[in-house]
Amino acid sequence: MLQTRISADLITAQKARNTATVSTLRLLKAGLESAAFAQHKSELTDEQTLAVIRKQVKQRQEAIAAYRQGHRDDLAAKEEAELRLLSGYLPQEMPRAEVVAAVKRAIQAVGASSPADVGKVMKQVMPELRGKADGKLVTEVVADVLSGRA
Repeated sequence: MLQTRISADLITAQKARNTATVSTLRLLKAGLESAAFAQHKSELTDEQTLAVIRKQVKQRQEAIAAYRQGHRDDLAAKEEAELRLLSGYLPQEMPRAEVVAAVKRAIQAVGASSPADVGKVMKQVMPELRGKADGKLVTEVVADVLSGRA
């Protein structure tokens, strides 16, 4: 189970006195506990755990962009290190070519023909791709395929 791996990694980092890793994993564990409490559960499933990790990854990406814009490269570097650590818990994302193939299957299934049908296609394809591909990438591919650019 993913939460067990995170806990073991936290203990290992504590023993190694790796403060940056300990700090990041403690924040992650706090996020997991908060999500479990909000859902009235003692422990989250792996899918729910991955959702929390993705949320924290997205927060780090936004923080990196903000720090870069504010010329705070030192803080951006810290966030990038945290991002790399958190990304290690996420499964490998699908290549764009596989996303395109899944989108084309969904377009055929719903009979979409114009960019106005993006919503129908997204509703069809996202259950299959959730957790395997970034939502922004899927939206971009759907728009490209429907407009004839891909």
